[in-house]
Amino acid sequence: MLRECKTKEELQDLFEKTKSFPNFLNVHSDIAVTLEDNFPEHCSKYFIYEEKNGALLVILFAGFSISSHRPELFLCCNLMAEKIFKEKDLWKVFDKVNSEIEISNKPNLWTLVHGKIGKIYNEWFEFRFPSINLIFVPCFKFFMTKEQQSLLVEECKNEILLANGYYFDDNISEKDMEIMIETWKFCDNSESDIMKSIFKHMPISLIRDSLTDEPVSFEHSDTRGCLNHLLTFPLHRNKGLGTSVEKNLCLKMIQKGMIPYKFVETTNFAVAESNIRSKYWTCWKDMNGPVIQYWMQPK
Repeated sequence: MLRECKTKEELQDLFEKTKSFPNFLNVHSDIAVTLEDNFPEHCSKYFIYEEKNGALLVILFAGFSISSHRPELFLCCNLMAEKIFKEKDLWKVFDKVNSEIEISNKPNLWTLVHGKIGKIYNEWFEFRFPSINLIFVPCFKFFMTKEQQSLLVEECKNEILLANGYYFDDNISEKDMEIMIETWKFCDNSESDIMKSIFKHMPISLIRDSLTDEPVSFEHSDTRGCLNHLLTFPLHRNKGLGTSVEKNLCLKMIQKGMIPYKFVETTNFAVAESNIRSKYWTCWKDMNGPVIQYWMQPK
């Protein structure tokens, strides 16, 4: 039976259940933000469908009180759930979730799926909402194991050295925030308020040019602990700034008890290969190789 986790005790129990499997990273981090209760605009819902044998499906509806920001839906399950949950039962689960959050009334909803359950959800979605056309963006998920986190902390225990003429700055101005919003392809000015709130509440890293004090490289974490919008402006590339700003962000996340992870589009071959080679990142794999997750986005 599907149920929603609402109480502090239920959320703490779910927090423990989702701490070890890569597919639950977004749920685990999002629950942490909810339990800390210091992000007033953050208002997620957590639905779970589980069996006594350990099969677990968690459906996270990540919403915000500022309605202009696009909501996101995450279908996260363990291997047992992939094996035993039946299509007819999952359709009932999806119908129940829809009755709670009204998927059809959220035309800008982004959904993350993978594997067998993701395929069933897509079939259910197309049947229930035939007028909504979707595009699918396949991605790899990279995350830091405990060993990789420790390695990063050890190697950066003194400081992260930057090329001459640059410095880190934790004082993020309103202008900086506007630049980050304007340059991110997955964001626009209608989401300005909630993005500024995310910048204030979640870890962020920024490097400035010493001559102009302008931001030249930056990256931030969302409420689920996912790295977002790594950008170095063209005139300042090939100086290691992107690598440095990401290391700095990951260190901040690790200090907060967060597990750094990120999505890389499968078509972004150079970045995917770079992360596969990196000693700091692990690509989520199963017996068939790298797991492909799909962002379902309305056209």
